[in-house]
Amino acid sequence: MKKKLIIVAILALFTACLPTRVLAVEVGNDPACSKLSDPDALKAAGCPTGEGEAQVVNVAQNIINVVVAVLGIVAVLFVVIGAVGYTTSQGDPAKTKKARDTILYAILGVVLAVLAYTIVNFVLGSLFKE
Repeated sequence: MKKKLIIVAILALFTACLPTRVLAVEVGNDPACSKLSDPDALKAAGCPTGEGEAQVVNVAQNIINVVVAVLGIVAVLFVVIGAVGYTTSQGDPAKTKKARDTILYAILGVVLAVLAYTIVNFVLGSLFKE
């Protein structure tokens, strides 16, 4: 059970970091484009303006925010389920252990989701500064 949880956590972390790998594209090393500062002149010269990248970053951040919110709701639900299981275990060691593990894994899931959220936002913020 623990191995499966670790694998799922690693896959979730990798999936949360995936947009940074897709978006990590170097933009605008053309010397002619670096001399232009007017956005209209950049567009006229066919130079990248960064507008599309900003939209992609915003979409990626919105998706990540929704995923983290859903994970938070699911984690709270599992904490409640674990608490109900713990209070209704009537001292049975197997049921108590199962309820404790449910609460523990729910909290671990929240911690991993928050870490993934923080890492992705840090990387996106570092790569695509406005």
